[in-house]
Amino acid sequence: MDRSRKRKGFASDAFWMEGFAPWKYFGMTIVDRDRDAHATLLLTLVLLGWPLHRARAQEGDLHATLQGWAERVWLKALDRDGNPGGRLSDAGMLQRFRPEIDAEYQLDVMSSSFRLDEESEWYRHANGVRFRAASINYLYLITSADFKTRVALGERWDAGIEFHKEESPEANRSLLELRARHTWNGGAFAYGGGTLSARKSSDDVWIGAGAADGRRAIGAEVVLLDAFSDFIYQGLKVYQGFADTALDYETFPVAFRMHLNLPLGSRVRVEGYGALMPRTRVRAYRQAAPDSGFRQDETLDVLAGLVEWAAAGNIRLGAFGTLVQARTARTPLPLGRTLDAFTLTERTTELAAFAMSQFGPRWRLEAWLGRTFRPERRVYGDTTGLDVDYEDRAWSGQAVVRYGRATGFRTETALELDARTVLRGAGEVLELEPLARSNARLRLAVGWRFANAGFQLGFGVDLDGDTYTNHGSFDGGQGRLVLYW
Repeated sequence: MDRSRKRKGFASDAFWMEGFAPWKYFGMTIVDRDRDAHATLLLTLVLLGWPLHRARAQEGDLHATLQGWAERVWLKALDRDGNPGGRLSDAGMLQRFRPEIDAEYQLDVMSSSFRLDEESEWYRHANGVRFRAASINYLYLITSADFKTRVALGERWDAGIEFHKEESPEANRSLLELRARHTWNGGAFAYGGGTLSARKSSDDVWIGAGAADGRRAIGAEVVLLDAFSDFIYQGLKVYQGFADTALDYETFPVAFRMHLNLPLGSRVRVEGYGALMPRTRVRAYRQAAPDSGFRQDETLDVLAGLVEWAAAGNIRLGAFGTLVQARTARTPLPLGRTLDAFTLTERTTELAAFAMSQFGPRWRLEAWLGRTFRPERRVYGDTTGLDVDYEDRAWSGQAVVRYGRATGFRTETALELDARTVLRGAGEVLELEPLARSNARLRLAVGWRFANAGFQLGFGVDLDGDTYTNHGSFDGGQGRLVLYW
């Protein structure tokens, strides 16, 4: 297979390049490629941020949050059937390295994602719908949609639903969440809920409690994953014509989640999120031959924290860190496959700093720079020689300047980069293109903001040397839409 082909929409076969080179636009000459990427982003921050000293805050939504990140990661455990390959994929739970994921995929996700303040705004509303999309090749978009609504059922009770839809190399998901909540004086609350999906054995149930008073919130919940799986497969005995493979949970899958949002004085705010799925054991077997299949032990650990400092009324500075680790240990049954004897450990760690500022009534700056580590270790229990010990590391960042009124026309300009290096195990993970690349683009967008809605359409300008035969430096299109009520 010709691994040098370009996957990007409107692309040529000119894939290989000398490296990341946007500093040339600023008249800079620096040798080291990763240092060039960092210098370019930092220079852009300086050029764009010079008027911050005279800024005045104009909007009350100048905050960042990790809540969206925590929810997206949790869906990988809550909706295993929505992950590529399904519930029993031998690629594990996180599945970060897929044949459809190429060297610019992370940049495409970054370009289409909601900004720091937009993510925070979404979680301040009880009712809304949002949608985002980005072109990743000639034929396909990545798309993601969220819908949520909450209604009062009485003085102390309310109910809500959330719907998550995603089509991308990372997920093929359509998941509905239902919940009901009771609130007491003082802000304490308790709730229960569950998911509803086409595969009934995959539905989950949870209960939780917490307290919130506007500025601070804390909560925890217990989740029964695949709550009805044993009842369906082992109690009702699903006809093998409907399900060739059956599941038997030998250790019931229980998970725990927590979150907190607390002010520390008048200027500092902290967020924290955590999830833990202790060791769960499931037996997957062919109903026609119960000794064909495997046993699988699974664990998941999620930890994230954010610190935000109100340096002035119009400036927010902060940092965050995230950790996700999943472990899958598979053992074949007596008539199972030899390849089903392996242990897979997946881990993603990110450390980042961010800055946000409203300078003037129409100008806003948001920027972040982060370091990501993605090791993956797969050890087989035989002598196949197929062991994988892989890790890539990346500097990723984004600097965004937005111009526009609180309502009306808006325009946005952003510099985005993903400078990635393969530390070890090159060629050991599935990929369409080599991941050891530096990618950068200048993104331009226009849109309109209404009192309770907004949309934006944009496109990227290639900065890393991926020149296109027929379309110049065009580097893909993106769009976002949000509506509140």
